[in-house]
Amino acid sequence: MEDVPTAEATPATHRAAWWDRLLHEQRSAWHTEREVAAAVLGTLVAASVMVGASIHGTLFDTELDVLITLAVYWVAERYAELLAASAQAEPLTPKRVAAELVRGWPMLEAALLPAVVLLVVALPTHRLQAGTLTALFVATVLLGSLGRLAARRAGRHGPAAALAWAGSAALLGGVVIVLKFSLH
Repeated sequence: MEDVPTAEATPATHRAAWWDRLLHEQRSAWHTEREVAAAVLGTLVAASVMVGASIHGTLFDTELDVLITLAVYWVAERYAELLAASAQAEPLTPKRVAAELVRGWPMLEAALLPAVVLLVVALPTHRLQAGTLTALFVATVLLGSLGRLAARRAGRHGPAAALAWAGSAALLGGVVIVLKFSLH
């Protein structure tokens, strides 16, 4: 039997494989209604904190406020879920606690995009308000995408349903943008 030559893995092959895994994970991410809800909440909290913190703060202050507030919301939500589970006499094993912490992870994941956009725009331009507005627009698009994802996960595949769900979620981002303009 002859040895069949195999293609050696190149750095480009490894990058492509990594990218494929990442895309596959993201397509299957946020598959429960609770995870989509956590992503929506994380996006809205990040956007809202950016509005308030950017009024008189620096870029560092704004990013720090977003991170701290999200951490507090995440811990509070996870604690509340664990408390509710223990009230129903479910044992709080380390495995159960870890699973509950992971279940709330979409709140932090979704909030990362607006926070990174704020940095990417405000750092080179030194314009915190421009960075904040850009991050708010990105958060609004993300909310619309999450609304569309929720529609698809709920079995609403028609264009009208997808538009309605996406529009209603994006409207929440629009409210945050209006808040930004009304405070400045």
